[in-house]
Amino acid sequence: MHLVAFRISAPNPPADPAEAQALCAALKQEVDAYRGAEHVRVHTSRDGTLGVLFLLAPGPAEARAHCLEICTAALAGVPQLSRWRIAGF
Repeated sequence: MHLVAFRISAPNPPADPAEAQALCAALKQEVDAYRGAEHVRVHTSRDGTLGVLFLLAPGPAEARAHCLEICTAALAGVPQLSRWRIAGF
């Protein structure tokens, strides 16, 4: 089990509360659908979203790659999040 922290930034801080809520829902939906993801914890702020994923993976590099896949899919799945960006791990 690996814990991967991530940050997704809003296009124009402060983050729109409805967009932040949509992002949280999209991330949770992707985690539910993704084999190997155990849990996601998300905190929204004025600048965007901070979160952690608990992932089953052979090593830290694979866990980060899985996290990137989940975050990318979450952003791609919600049109109103098209300008949000993955800011780091």
